[in-house]
Amino acid sequence: MSGLVLDDLEKTWPGGRRALDRISLAVAPGELVAVVGPSGAGKSTLLGAIAGLVRLDRGTVTLDGRRVERLPPRARDVAMVFQGGALYPHLDVRRNLEFPLRAAGLPRREREVRVREAAELLALAPLLDRRPATLSGGEAQRAALGRAFVRRPRAFLLDEPLSALDVTLRARLRAEIVRLQRRLGAPALLVTHDPEEALELGDRVAVLAGGRIVQCATPADLRESPATRSVAAMFAGSGMNIVDAAVVAHSDGARMVVGNGIGIGIGIGIGNSVALSAGLARRLRARGSGAISFAFRARDARIVEPRAADLDRRLHLLGSVSGTIDRCDGTLLRVALSDTIAVSVSVDRGVMPARGTSVAVAVDLDRVLFFDASDDGRRILDD
Repeated sequence: MSGLVLDDLEKTWPGGRRALDRISLAVAPGELVAVVGPSGAGKSTLLGAIAGLVRLDRGTVTLDGRRVERLPPRARDVAMVFQGGALYPHLDVRRNLEFPLRAAGLPRREREVRVREAAELLALAPLLDRRPATLSGGEAQRAALGRAFVRRPRAFLLDEPLSALDVTLRARLRAEIVRLQRRLGAPALLVTHDPEEALELGDRVAVLAGGRIVQCATPADLRESPATRSVAAMFAGSGMNIVDAAVVAHSDGARMVVGNGIGIGIGIGIGNSVALSAGLARRLRARGSGAISFAFRARDARIVEPRAADLDRRLHLLGSVSGTIDRCDGTLLRVALSDTIAVSVSVDRGVMPARGTSVAVAVDLDRVLFFDASDDGRRILDD
């Protein structure tokens, strides 16, 4: 296919640390894929491998049908923007924009047209005669984006280009990046530490951990169907509750216990004496260990009386109200299940139980996500 295709990329640093572990990804022309993950996940190494700054141990990089992994950086026709802009300090903005065009041997008239186009697109015209030392952080990053744009590259790589900017500038440049990338029509990868930034900018989001892509999906799919516990925690914000638990054998089948012996009920009764349904217990214990996690969103839960009778297909947690969190999209009620475990529930501002009130948190079972307790925390899916 045209665009950018990565196939089975591997890179191991001296000392044995695996930076890229069989990375495969296809990015279509005009598509922006945000790459997010913790420090050391392999994000910047991935961009460096595509640009030719990192030598791969294995794998292929294909741009518009042409393999480029063995080509030097300047022959790959890839534009890269770094966190600090990396402008040449001795050149003004005009000559910074023009530099890659001179290096490519473009005639003067073509250089002037492209620089003028970039200046108009990114509002750089008032800055063209200024040197980088006189620019603000946002101005310097706009100039760096302009320098990448004038090249009209086959692929566009952005390595945390907004992380050093304040909130207002980040919001402004996010819109500029999307507009610029759509104008280019080239495949783009953007590395960020910010999950919300990834969701806002990416047509898809690739989540890296330990040099592997653990999930690559649209923003909506990442929020609604996370593949691992870490993805659920990363993209659900404060509205996602994740609780460690264990499935334990019992005379009536099995129970699920959370925290320090706090019982939860599913489908039948409430509290420590409640059994799991046989089918659910079998599915949860099929992973080979009784240790699991379960997760649910605050919007999918509701507060009920501790002795409510309507428990069919519901998970119930017993606790007491510990406080509230006011957000622009509503209010979250905090319910303490123990001294160390609390969950959030979306409530109407007019319905606010007093602090210390005993309540039960009820969640439809089909809205509860289960994860295993292994290192990767993989989702336990329905049969």
